[in-house]
Amino acid sequence: MSTMKFGRGAARLGVERLENREVPAQLVAVYGAAGVWTKAEANPNWVQISTVDAARVAISTTGDVVGQFTGAGVWRYSKAQHSWTNLTTSDATAVDIAGNGGAASVVGNFAGAGVWRWTPSLGWQQLTPVNCEDVRADDAGAVVGDFGASGVYRWTAAGGWKQLTSSNPSQIDVGSDGAVLGDFNSSGLYRWTTYGGWFQLTTADPTSISISSASNVAATFAGYGVWQFTTSSWTQLNTGDAQSVAVGSLAVYADFGTYGIYRHRSAYGWDQLRTTDPQQIAAA
Repeated sequence: MSTMKFGRGAARLGVERLENREVPAQLVAVYGAAGVWTKAEANPNWVQISTVDAARVAISTTGDVVGQFTGAGVWRYSKAQHSWTNLTTSDATAVDIAGNGGAASVVGNFAGAGVWRWTPSLGWQQLTPVNCEDVRADDAGAVVGDFGASGVYRWTAAGGWKQLTSSNPSQIDVGSDGAVLGDFNSSGLYRWTTYGGWFQLTTADPTSISISSASNVAATFAGYGVWQFTTSSWTQLNTGDAQSVAVGSLAVYADFGTYGIYRHRSAYGWDQLRTTDPQQIAAA
């Protein structure tokens, strides 16, 4: 069992701005009436990809974005084509997008209609008529759903649905490699992998979690700041509490409210990416 030891000595949030450095991961942010913006790996600038406010967004490791736009349904943004495609006019309560390894699939939960998966070749397919509270997809095409009191389930094309745990998490996330992260409230934060099952990362209860792979987890803990788990141990990145965190392949992103969006990289520490407060952020 590995538990977190909260310590002191982490650097406080800096205000250094490194606008000319490239972002080593994919990042998307929603700014209400200002729309949806991305900061791509090969572009030092923010790019507005929609002027419309999205209720929820997710970004893949290839830079494609899925957005739920209330009243307009689910849309997919192609980074290569720089354009949006309407996948359905039905509104989803939860959406996610996988990279090319997962056939660039989109998954969504639709109230009263269950969990569905969209691929470019097959369109929409219903995975289950049962509704979930949240849904995620990995780059191999697997789908993970938080079904509330029924627990966490994982779907694969080869094996269908299998229960990972009967416990009810408060939040989940899935890495591109298929690792599942679950916040089980007072029971702490756990990670699941195909090769190791469930493993407790800490007994502490986070307020926001994110995972990019089994060896790269970020979380914020009320009163204890932002932390990152890599391989086998935790490191405190900041003593300030973030409203939310999102971890990409080489960076941790944090929404510090009115202080804006900051990025942490091990070689450079913290730098400010944007001074304005987003409604939500997501990374890959």
